[in-house]
Amino acid sequence: MIEDVSLEVEVGGVRLSHPVLLASGVLNETAHSMIRVVDVGGAAGVVTKSISLDEKMGHRNPTVVELPTGLLNSMGVPNPGMEEYSKEVLMFKERLPQTPIILSLYGESVEEFEKLARAAKELPVEAVEVNLSCPNREEGGLTFGTRPEMVYNAVRAVRRGFPRGVWVKLTAQVGDVVEVAKEAQRAGADALVAINTLKGMAIDPLLAMPVLANKTGGYSGPGIKPVALRVVWELSSSEEIYIPVVGVGGIETGIDAVEFMMAGASAVEVGSAVRSRGIEVFRAIMDEIRMFLIENGYSSVKEIIGLALDVEKAMSREEVI
Repeated sequence: MIEDVSLEVEVGGVRLSHPVLLASGVLNETAHSMIRVVDVGGAAGVVTKSISLDEKMGHRNPTVVELPTGLLNSMGVPNPGMEEYSKEVLMFKERLPQTPIILSLYGESVEEFEKLARAAKELPVEAVEVNLSCPNREEGGLTFGTRPEMVYNAVRAVRRGFPRGVWVKLTAQVGDVVEVAKEAQRAGADALVAINTLKGMAIDPLLAMPVLANKTGGYSGPGIKPVALRVVWELSSSEEIYIPVVGVGGIETGIDAVEFMMAGASAVEVGSAVRSRGIEVFRAIMDEIRMFLIENGYSSVKEIIGLALDVEKAMSREEVI
């Protein structure tokens, strides 16, 4: 039996010691919380919360409701703005200079995205993640992510301003996600991230009204995993998409991560699982991936990326087993 395996991967110009990252929106308000995710939690890198040019207060409470299969939130992208949050990025890098940090950008116009990208260029970040798929804001958000021409314009603006890795976070709430992804790729994206939360709602039957003050919010957690997995598979199996994919949505275990990687993801992002498995979920998922690889005779995590895309190869392997 193989005693150890290589977990190193590279995604959109970012080298990772293993494929498990912190997703945007969880434990990334401050440098301190992100440092803990790496030092205590074992994440290979972090994606920050989505940052806008100026401070945003977000929506009024209640903004979060726990459901049997996940979370529904309508935070509304609250953040201190790029200038103030830059201090958190610098503090993180001062403490962990070798750990990749991907800065999530949220703009409400093409011009804002370009300004954000130029500001990010001055920071020690390995990549930016362009949030084109937030269901919690009427401005920006899904308005960009569901229209291919707007995806192209936004990503092109970021590409003009930022010379390093450009990752684009996509929504599943679109008729043809490959067409949207093609425009992101054409505009200069280095990687695709799939998926963001899904727009949903919850009703309080006793009060006969929506639970969230904003009425609707973004649904995350185990319930969206099949949708996220399908999108990763569609992107990775398309002959027109040649840039890497990062999988996110409902990943709670190493086997979940293995499924995403077999569907074509080069890495995964984990967020909601912190609530159910604690901050050390990143190390736990990494260890579970390692054990799967060892027990099934793989010497590198790279060997399983896209394995489920080749049905004939999978069938021949099943015959051997």
